[in-house]
Amino acid sequence: MIRTYRVCLADTDATGIVYHARYFEMAERNHNELLLSIGVSVADLLRRIRDGRGNVALALRSAAAKFVSPAFLADLLTLETEVRRHSAARSMWRTTITRDGSLVCAIDAELVCINVLTGQAVMMPFSIDEAIGRVAIEWIAATAAVRV
Repeated sequence: MIRTYRVCLADTDATGIVYHARYFEMAERNHNELLLSIGVSVADLLRRIRDGRGNVALALRSAAAKFVSPAFLADLLTLETEVRRHSAARSMWRTTITRDGSLVCAIDAELVCINVLTGQAVMMPFSIDEAIGRVAIEWIAATAAVRV
């Protein structure tokens, strides 16, 4: 999933440099867009919980960032999110944030499914597992083709 994002004043500190936590927010937004593009709606999962028709939600288990170069107010950034590894228990995502082709930041995140009643990790429902798995297979195939 590739999207562009224009840095606005709310993303920056007083010097016009993007505040580090905003990169995590950008990555999260791109995760959600990718999920929507493959038919997985986080909003629908939460709606099902509120309606008493479900008890499973996606949750961020861990995240790490590598900051390479600062982004500034009004920069046009490119965000690319990939599923690098996936199993029915968890998936590993990477979002790279670039400006004019140069790396600004890379965010690695681990997503899991949890039972919201117990707070315990659970296996992903088949439909979510299958949808995310397809994206991971596409990434593996694409990176293998580059190596050949």
